[in-house]
Amino acid sequence: MPGILRRLFPSLTLVFGILAVLVLWGVIGVGLTAVERAEADAARRVLGNLARSFDGHVERSLDNIDQILAVLARAAVRRGIPGDLSEILGERVADDPLFHYLALVDGDGVVRARTGTGLPANVADLPFFSQQATRADGGLLISAPVSGTGPGKSSILLSQRIVRDDGGFGGVAVAAVSPEYFTRFYGGFDLGMGGTIALVGLDGVVRARFVRRTGEEPDSGEGLGRDFAPSALRELIRREPVGTLSGPSVIDGVPRFYAYRVMDRYPLAVVVGMTEAHVFSALMERRRMLVGLGVTASLVILLLTFLLHRHSTRLYQAERRASQALEQVRLSAKVFEESSDGIMICDGDNRILAVNRAFSTITGYTADEVLGRNPRFLSSGATPPETYQALWASLKETGAWHGEVVNRRKDGEKYPEWLSVCEVRDEKGNSTHFIGIFSDATAHKFDGKRLHFLVHYDALTELPNRVLLGDRLEQALAGARRTGRGVAVLFIDLDNFKPVNDAHGHEAGDRLLQAVAARLRSVIRETDTLARLGGDEFVLVMPELEYDGYAEVVAEKCRAVFDSPFIIAGQEIRGAASIGIALAPADGEDAQSLMAAADRAMYAAKEAGRGAARALSGRSG
Repeated sequence: MPGILRRLFPSLTLVFGILAVLVLWGVIGVGLTAVERAEADAARRVLGNLARSFDGHVERSLDNIDQILAVLARAAVRRGIPGDLSEILGERVADDPLFHYLALVDGDGVVRARTGTGLPANVADLPFFSQQATRADGGLLISAPVSGTGPGKSSILLSQRIVRDDGGFGGVAVAAVSPEYFTRFYGGFDLGMGGTIALVGLDGVVRARFVRRTGEEPDSGEGLGRDFAPSALRELIRREPVGTLSGPSVIDGVPRFYAYRVMDRYPLAVVVGMTEAHVFSALMERRRMLVGLGVTASLVILLLTFLLHRHSTRLYQAERRASQALEQVRLSAKVFEESSDGIMICDGDNRILAVNRAFSTITGYTADEVLGRNPRFLSSGATPPETYQALWASLKETGAWHGEVVNRRKDGEKYPEWLSVCEVRDEKGNSTHFIGIFSDATAHKFDGKRLHFLVHYDALTELPNRVLLGDRLEQALAGARRTGRGVAVLFIDLDNFKPVNDAHGHEAGDRLLQAVAARLRSVIRETDTLARLGGDEFVLVMPELEYDGYAEVVAEKCRAVFDSPFIIAGQEIRGAASIGIALAPADGEDAQSLMAAADRAMYAAKEAGRGAARALSGRSG
């Protein structure tokens, strides 16, 4: 055997050397690929940050111009169009070199006042004027670049519709701005030669573009007015408003990495790009160095030992890391299974993938009974819809939510639980999993009375909620069938409640709802049930109607409570309500049909002008 080994050793050494060289070049190739990927990722991050900064710069610039045009438009309506725009804006703004010109145009397209040159005396046939004349939504209109605003100049026309006091079209306030205004600030940024910054409309037309040229001044004119984006790229921008891409430019054919962002409030996208040559400039030098190293290593047989040693070391380290990771997985699984809190893991579509032992202890369901199901089957119906709306809103904004809900065990018992939910996202920001951790709060959070209140009453107004309302309505209908006396349902919906929240805040809106509940309670009988369904909707159930037309009398009392203003936090707030009246058995003999009839009557009241009451059928009694 030793003799055979000695004969084969040269061949084995040669074979081993060839294998070592192949392994070396494979490692070099993988390393270069990883470096190339890292350089590309770093460039995308830099470009993404620049795109975010450029987005903010453009938005602030457009907001400033929009404000100036709004001032001109309002002044034209209030004071008429002056001969000199400095009377409105002051000489500093009117003569600002930012603007090629500023102008006020009347409703016939005649330019009544202007600064600068380049605008004809009548613009009725120009696109920006005809578009503003026909669009009713207002707001800033941003044109594609146009020429003719001065010698060798191109301009972006930004215009705002002038609305007369009667709502009619009163003309246009227009400003012509150089495309360079949006990009010159970034001329000093290190995008490398051939780096570009562009402002592109969602129609694909380039509004402004800056390119760094070798040995030349920055080029801010090439590509203006051209269609920058083929249909596939426009579809990508519509589908993903923030992202990156790479490839040759459709304008100059130079291959680049790009980052883009669609602006929130304007129909524009900002695009920032670096050439691939600039991004990979350091990689080329590294590649030459690694190739030289590989050649040297291939010629020196002693490098074989070094490579073998390094390979074995890496293998050991990889096995050690794998062992540590496996141990970590075992520990995590132990914590998951032995935790005293219930744990539930769902996929991105909110289907249950796994639960621990405490989940089964608290809910009564085994793992086999819940896997693949949506967790909503645990809901008791006693948690307000606003809680779930807040849960999903918080997950979207912060990725986590904590709060109280009331769920139902397998045996039907309702119980309060303290729930924490977190969202797991992949590197692209897409939801992959949801993790819920909860504990039974019955023993240390709620007593029986509190639980009963949470299940049957609205926490804000302390009125019966939808659950208790259903019970009371069923009792009233059962009593009506025994006595033959009528039942009425009044659906009361506050008019224009959202503007109160927007103007005074949600706390003021909540206090208004409490005040409305107090006033409504003051005009009804003790045997009547006033409930809040949620939001600004109330329902009044009146059993054993006393006489013909009694429901309409009570509806008028309910409407009249809004005649005097509400004083909320020292502020006077006026309210109104539309009220729909449904009677049993004329409009329905069961709770569901009667509620639906009252809802239809309420909408009829709103269509009649709001602040009114309408009955679906004849008079009550």
